[in-house]
Amino acid sequence: MKIIIGVLVFVLFVSGLQANPHEEAKDKPKDGGDKTVESIYKRGTWNFNLAHELNYQTGYFKTFTESYSCFKSQFEINYFLISHFGIGIGISAISDNFTHEDASNIKEWGTHFIGGDINLLFGTRIGGAVNLTVLAAAGIGDENKSFYYDHSGYNDHFKYSWYKIIAGIPLKLDKNIYLTPYAGYEYRVREGEYDVAYRNSWCFDFKFEINLNHQDIRCDLGKQRVPITERYQKGEVHLGSIMRGSFLAGNEAYVTNNLRDEKSFWNMDLSGIALYYVRDNIAIGLSTSFWMDRSNPEETGESEDDEKFQESELLAGPVIRIHWPFDNMLRNFYGETSVEFGKNFRRDVVGDAVYKRRDPAYDIKVGIGYEFYISEQFSLCPVTGYEYTKIGYSHHDPWHCLYFGVGWNYHLR
Repeated sequence: MKIIIGVLVFVLFVSGLQANPHEEAKDKPKDGGDKTVESIYKRGTWNFNLAHELNYQTGYFKTFTESYSCFKSQFEINYFLISHFGIGIGISAISDNFTHEDASNIKEWGTHFIGGDINLLFGTRIGGAVNLTVLAAAGIGDENKSFYYDHSGYNDHFKYSWYKIIAGIPLKLDKNIYLTPYAGYEYRVREGEYDVAYRNSWCFDFKFEINLNHQDIRCDLGKQRVPITERYQKGEVHLGSIMRGSFLAGNEAYVTNNLRDEKSFWNMDLSGIALYYVRDNIAIGLSTSFWMDRSNPEETGESEDDEKFQESELLAGPVIRIHWPFDNMLRNFYGETSVEFGKNFRRDVVGDAVYKRRDPAYDIKVGIGYEFYISEQFSLCPVTGYEYTKIGYSHHDPWHCLYFGVGWNYHLR
């Protein structure tokens, strides 16, 4: 760990040496404009980090005996006090609730988590052409878990603390808008009444960042450079997602009554959409989603009976989007329908027994959304609708869900 920190400190030091104190004046064109490469690290820049998830869903299974609701939110706000150096905060919140009813009793599970980070940022350019952002953060969190069975149950309370250091390379999508792949290391501690858990993890994440340091904020936030009647025209290509794009891998260690339990984990969650406008206001395309979750307890003597599992799902299918044919801001409203088909895989290992399952899966969504432009080519899209999910055959009940989320669209003109 000391070696990793030493290497990162050295990178910061070398990057600092590369930064020329007269850089901003030298790179600023005579006409008063700014080069987009260095502007995101200037003094006074606000950095809004959209992270990778903001959504809520609630629904039930076919028999109405099981219901579920989930809310997830994660965002960061940072501010550059001086050029190249900034501070900020991050907030994350998760709330899961599950209820199962049968003829004799009711079972309820619930998990509620809220946490916050303090961020320190350093940003510079490498070779005069590539941006590099390094973020160090420390945070704390609080989690409550509850279980009730036939009007009796229990609650568990956990306190979290963590620190992380990650580095990213912002890639310009449009003025003020960047897609930044981040990679780094996180160390997390969870303390409960009877046990302590430690987690070391390597993480990879995509984040969408808005950097507001320009006077000419565009489109729906200010000066509208693209007339509304010229949006969503035949031949345009749009790329987008519902802000799902993360990868996390590492090791966890649980200590209970001086007994140590270890396991490795690996999870990924991605989604995307590509649209082509076959005529004005009407687009067809491809929608895809992929997720994987894997847990592998180490055979140290205390965890031999723990279940090892791996589950993944890959879906893809057609999507159609239709915008309202108005010549004003109502044109940004759209209706969308997608049908995705694929496979759900699961592998469980309990002791010497191995169980494998491969089931067909499909997902249908019908929703409405609004494209809120924050630049000429980039829009945020709050969307809500109905989702129907089915895995396997008759032994799996279908899942009905109402959802709300925030996605994004990048418009190739």
